[in-house]
Formats: sequence, structure tokens, C-alpha cells
Amino acid sequence: MGIVSLFVTVSVILSFLANISCSAVSFYSPLRNGIKMEFGVFMRKGIVLWEDWNGNPVMSKTCFNYDGDFMDPDAKWKTAKAFAIIAIVLGTLLPCVGCCMPKFEKPIGACLLLVCLFQGLTLLILESNLCKNNAVIDLFNAVIPDEAADKRFPTECSRDWGYNCNIACVIFWFISGMLMIALPASDKSESPETELKEQEKELDASFQEEDVEEGSMDEKAL
Repeated sequence: MGIVSLFVTVSVILSFLANISCSAVSFYSPLRNGIKMEFGVFMRKGIVLWEDWNGNPVMSKTCFNYDGDFMDPDAKWKTAKAFAIIAIVLGTLLPCVGCCMPKFEKPIGACLLLVCLFQGLTLLILESNLCKNNAVIDLFNAVIPDEAADKRFPTECSRDWGYNCNIACVIFWFISGMLMIALPASDKSESPETELKEQEKELDASFQEEDVEEGSMDEKAL
């Protein structure tokens, strides 16, 4: 059971990293020594300008939601969003249920295979308008003059660490589900009625032994 717990734990962690990441896909431009724009299912990574304690301007990267970005998710992107939420919720709840109800290991293993499917559907972002015809990238390319056309962002994205993490998550969910299905039935799965019957048999056997001993004592006394 220890190896199953390890795979399930890694699957849950990868699921959160993959689905909440704002670096699932990226676009790279050689402009100004290289600019990389990163996007996730729910957020994108951007640059924010702030001042330190001494009043000096500092730039850092942080994650933003897509409000005001003129991003209009298509059907594939919306599907990825929906199944990302389902995968996180089910992937977190099912292991907890498995710990509380060990006799349902095999049904829970089958449900984990469904989580694997749901997580796999989030990979659709590579075919959505998040990756192709990205509105934010189109705005940046429109500002870059024709003289520097070779330094514009590509029209299609590249996979980033969040997407690769998503692929690993699908593999780990599949292995976790198959391991739980392949597990032998737990010893704790016996019903209370079965335990009561076994206790009654033990009591009957002990009473019979006592009767035999009493009978032998009576014979000796005679």
C-alpha cells in the first residue's frame, strides 16, 4: 500500500502544479536579448513594476488572470478549464475516501483512471486559441515594426514546464489507478456480521471444551 500512497501523493502534487501553473505554454521572441511570454489555463505570467524600500524601480514576473486581455476562450480552452477543476477536486477527494474506506480500493482505483482521463483533457490547450492565434501575442506583434518582423513572436506556442508537468501527472494518475485496482482485497474489508459469527463460533468451541472437561471430571469422581 506504501507504493500506492506514494504515487497518489505525487499525482495530487503534479495536478496542482500543472493546473494552477501560469507557465503551461510560452512564446519566445529574440527582441531585446530575448522575451518570453508564458501562459497557463487560468493565468498568464507578466511583468510588474514596483519600488523597493529605497524607492528604486524594480521589475519582477508574477501571474495575472486574463481579465482585460481581450482573451476569448474557445471550446477547447473552456473544456481544459472545466476538466482541470474536476481533476483537482476528484484527485484530492478520492485518496481521502480511500483512506477512510479501504474496502472500496478497487472502485476508487477505477475513479482514479477517470481522473487520469480528465487530466489528459486539459492538454487540449495546445490546440486552443491560447496556443494558436493568442490575442495578447497578436497585440505585441502588431507593435513590432515590419523592419523587425523576424523578431516577432511565433503564431504558435511551445510547451513549457507546466505542460510537461501535466503529461507526467496523467502518467502518475494512470499508474495510481491501476495499482489500486490490482491490490488484493484488504483484510479490513470483512463485514461486522462476519466478525460476530466468528466470535460466536469461538465462544461455542470454548463452551464445548468446558463441557468435555466437566464430563471427564464427573467420570473420575464416579
